[in-house]
Amino acid sequence: MYVTEKQKEIAHSVNFVNYMLDEHDDLIEMDPASKTYVHTEHDSLKFYEDGYYRFSTSEGGDGIRFLEEYCG
Repeated sequence: MYVTEKQKEIAHSVNFVNYMLDEHDDLIEMDPASKTYVHTEHDSLKFYEDGYYRFSTSEGGDGIRFLEEYCG
């Protein structure tokens, strides 16, 4: 699938936590202890406004990379 520079720019301007809460709420929840958003099945996978980081594997990236890696 070809993605234009404009489409990439728009995608990077979206708050990733809000996107996940709106579109994939079954994969994200608030961790009350740390007050951060985590994956429902992988508590080492944390979500941020501009992307994600999985502490157990030391990998992360922007929202587009997360969707490619974990959502197909």
